[in-house]
Amino acid sequence: MLVLLQLSNSVYAQDMINIDIKKDSLKNVLALIQSQGKFRFLYSNDDVNSVFVEGIKMKNASITEVLNTIFQKTSLTYQIGSDNIIYIKKVKQEIVVKKEKHKIVGRVTDFSKQPLPGTTVIVKGTKNGVAADLNGNFELSVDNPTNVILQFSFIGMKKKEIAYKGQEMLMVLLEDEALEMHELVVNGVVTRRSESFTGSAIMIKGDELKRVSNQNIFQSLKNLDPSVFVMENFVMGSDPNTLPNLSMRGGTSFDESLGDDNLKGNYQNKPNQPLFILDGFEASAEKVFDLDMNIIESLTILKDASAKALYGSRAANGVVVIETKRLSSNKPRISYTGSLDLTMPDLSSYDLCNALEKLDVEFRENVYYNETWPTGSDNYYVLRKKVLEGLDTYWLSKPVRLGTGQKHSVNIDLGKDDLRTSLNISDYNNQGVMKGSGRNTLSGSFNILYLFKKFRFQNNLSFTNNNASDSPYGSFSRFTTINPYLNPYDDYGNLLPLLTGNIPNPLNDGTVGTSLTSKYFELTNNFQTEYEISSGLKVRARFSVTKKNNSADRYYPTTHSKFASYSTADIQRKGQYEVNYGNSDKISGDIYANYSKTINDKHNFFITAGSNIAESKYREEIHYTEGFPSTNMNDIMFAMQYNQLKIRPSGTSGFNREVGFLGMLSYTYMDRFLFDGTYRINASSMFGNVNRWATFWSLGIGWNIHKEKFIENILWIKQLKIRGSLGSTGNQNFLNNKSLTVYKYYSTDRYTNLIGSYAANMENEDLKWEQKMDYDIGIDADFLGFNVKMDIYKTITQNMVTSVSTAPSTGFTDVSANLGKVENKGIELFLAYTLFHNNNGFFRVNGSYINSKNTILEISEAMRSYNNKQLAIINDRSSQTVIGSNTKPIILYYDGLPMNTIWAVPSYGIDPMTGIELLKGADGQATYIWKASDMVPSGISVPKWRGILGFNGEYKGFGISIACTYLGGGQLYNQTLVDKIENIAVTNNFDRRVLTDRWSNVGQMAQYKRNTGNTPYDMNTGLYLFSVVSSWHQEPTRATQRFVQNQNEFNLSSVSVYCDFKRKWITSLGMERLKFTAYMNDVVKFSTIGIERGTTYPFARTISFSLTATF
Repeated sequence: MLVLLQLSNSVYAQDMINIDIKKDSLKNVLALIQSQGKFRFLYSNDDVNSVFVEGIKMKNASITEVLNTIFQKTSLTYQIGSDNIIYIKKVKQEIVVKKEKHKIVGRVTDFSKQPLPGTTVIVKGTKNGVAADLNGNFELSVDNPTNVILQFSFIGMKKKEIAYKGQEMLMVLLEDEALEMHELVVNGVVTRRSESFTGSAIMIKGDELKRVSNQNIFQSLKNLDPSVFVMENFVMGSDPNTLPNLSMRGGTSFDESLGDDNLKGNYQNKPNQPLFILDGFEASAEKVFDLDMNIIESLTILKDASAKALYGSRAANGVVVIETKRLSSNKPRISYTGSLDLTMPDLSSYDLCNALEKLDVEFRENVYYNETWPTGSDNYYVLRKKVLEGLDTYWLSKPVRLGTGQKHSVNIDLGKDDLRTSLNISDYNNQGVMKGSGRNTLSGSFNILYLFKKFRFQNNLSFTNNNASDSPYGSFSRFTTINPYLNPYDDYGNLLPLLTGNIPNPLNDGTVGTSLTSKYFELTNNFQTEYEISSGLKVRARFSVTKKNNSADRYYPTTHSKFASYSTADIQRKGQYEVNYGNSDKISGDIYANYSKTINDKHNFFITAGSNIAESKYREEIHYTEGFPSTNMNDIMFAMQYNQLKIRPSGTSGFNREVGFLGMLSYTYMDRFLFDGTYRINASSMFGNVNRWATFWSLGIGWNIHKEKFIENILWIKQLKIRGSLGSTGNQNFLNNKSLTVYKYYSTDRYTNLIGSYAANMENEDLKWEQKMDYDIGIDADFLGFNVKMDIYKTITQNMVTSVSTAPSTGFTDVSANLGKVENKGIELFLAYTLFHNNNGFFRVNGSYINSKNTILEISEAMRSYNNKQLAIINDRSSQTVIGSNTKPIILYYDGLPMNTIWAVPSYGIDPMTGIELLKGADGQATYIWKASDMVPSGISVPKWRGILGFNGEYKGFGISIACTYLGGGQLYNQTLVDKIENIAVTNNFDRRVLTDRWSNVGQMAQYKRNTGNTPYDMNTGLYLFSVVSSWHQEPTRATQRFVQNQNEFNLSSVSVYCDFKRKWITSLGMERLKFTAYMNDVVKFSTIGIERGTTYPFARTISFSLTATF
């Protein structure tokens, strides 16, 4: 048949057709063809009447070529039959039944039930896909719903495949890579994929912060990342108004006082404190401390030069970048979080004598009998009778309480599409465990986002109103020294103003109207706009204004115990009022252009360039007054005069202007080889005219080994990256008038009725920027469920700014100068293992280890002069008062030693025959005489290693998280043993170890020396004395190695359990989410050192119950 057709075609080809049709009916065209050959056409008029042919011109064409051309755009076809008859007919129309496509509907969220807008949803093996909307919802159509596998991908989340089985609503939970390795690095200027980033950075999601604590960011950080070292405050304990002291990768700056301790504005950063960036702008530690944790989207810690160099002159101590939640909701939504806190004082570190034990010690030490008071023993028996009848006052419990606090946070999202708004209000009332202490913070923000074509406008107006109060009962240490056999109440239960022996009753101070309050109000407006010039090219400009006012009032009425020792001549001076007034203004802005370009799918470039400018100024003044006629006259206007000791008001002020330029280049080759370069130049008014400008830079390289062909087929290796960086950054955390001449006035002296002035600070126009050089090598790995991150680092800091002594001939006591060089090096290791992770839940264990070492490489002669001055002060024996004020170790700086070296005199222990400590002199000989020149390095007051161990998991909505911290390798000087056993007056209460471990008899082997008092040796010369009357009163214990103890600790730091209720039944209540969480922080501590923790304010444990609901 095929042969016949070919033959037939060959026959037809012998008759060539020529036609040239512009436009004509099909009938006429067929007639024209028929006239040129032996063909006849057979057709129905109904089929061809309405058909026209146009635009056909053919020459010497076969009949088949002509007919094919004519009929190709019509609904007709032809068939050549026998006898050259050509049949024309319509194409037979098949009835096609359109099959309706099947719709797959679902929602994509993370494990916190937050939507993931923009998630890519695609049918596996096809190009059929959609993107989830702003609420995470998606709708996808398929021809056949059977055997459909959907693939989900979202930046920052692990890719996921789900087999569709006909669900009406497919709920998809994507695993947040933050639980293992984050895919994003947010540095406050740009957002980068961590896979292509060469720096050392850790990103922590807001939900992770709240998993371990709901108190504040610092409480969470110490349980998540040990590289940010939140130091335990043994003095202020759990005081709700004391900001924590923290550092990153070791201290590098000499810690000088930033001013009067009574300053309450917190306008100056501590020398080793990292830089905090909140939504792109610098924020104070106080701002971060009072920040509502419910509005935090993420927190990123930038550690090495490649990560932090973009902040140049402020980044030497590391950078913590905090981003608040984005405006992602496309429909009205209300979220509420409320919590109830129970704070309990932890007095377990105190072990004081009870009333009977204390009386027995006093009797043994002849407190109640001597030659001048032979009948004193009668008092002893009277007191002993009362004690045996039940008098035993536990003074530690008197000023403390069960603190109750509550927090309420409401967030309202409104708007949709191009215009979205968010309103947040938070109120946190934190009651401290000392009566009358607390901190109340009311904060809020109004955020608005407007999208217009290629423009993006956003404005965030926020405020913080804080009211703080310190306990009117004063320092907790006062209650640790009062004897338990003293009763604070009379026989009728009334509080006594004076205890037996005319001792002021500290409980009275809390009832007479003592008031210690402070407050601040801060208003911030951040505006930013972004314009997409073209694909890959964006420009963003930001502007921020912050205004802060603070005040403080401290009123001590005339009946306060601090005036009990005032003489009759000073009676009119009783009563004091101290008041603070402060304010600050900050204006800052920046503009950055970002350009990204991919060439040949291999070369990826990301370029950022821009500039920033800022101005800040602050001022705070303190007025000290005294002399109030009555306790009811508690206003400063009733004061009679300025405090005679303070004489005049005091305060502080500062002003700084800064400008900077930034350039960043990132390059990747096929996502395998990585390069990051940063260059910043800064100028600041804080430095001398000669060194106003400084440059900072970084270079980073990386290699994604898992992208190589020889390893990419090893499926169990998900990530293996090696990276390294080096660069320079700076530090400005010191008083900003260091380089200037500061003048003060002789306000009390006159010459011809004119006052004079003098320069209090010597100008140093050569003062340079403090700079740190960072070197870092790291590895990031993800394999077989393990996540590993390791860094080996070394930093060298030079040009540290501090005050040094000058020659008297200059007319100045000191001048600010650049001194020395300090090295920090160490290793950081983070390890996590995921046992399982599926739709029902997950379980993960994690651990971290940090080992660090600090060494002073070089100090100047000026710093050696400082050391000599310190030695002279502590070696002063001019009086017992002077000696008693120098019982703590001093800080000295020497080449080759850590900055935190503990200096003490070597000790042989307590001489069994005399009860006096035998010390080792510089010549190696035993001596009773303590000399500063005999001190040697005896320990390091910071731990050499520390880390975190923990686990967290969830199953069907029920979850648990436990975090433990550990540290060791360092030492502490146990001041408790010194103050409460050896240097304590026998008339005060003391540590129970006095009963068992203190020397009392000749020949006794004891840990602690005899009671202070007369000794058979002259403590100036060490010579034996035959006359007790002429003996030298025993010195208080000074810094010796007996009290330097190894510090090793393990703490159960955080426990939390939660229930995230299932969506099925809460939707009937009109809610999207309902979650209940219970927390407990600082659960238990195991330590090798028995030391009193929280001497001025006690430590506390907190239990918190939190409820979160989203409507």
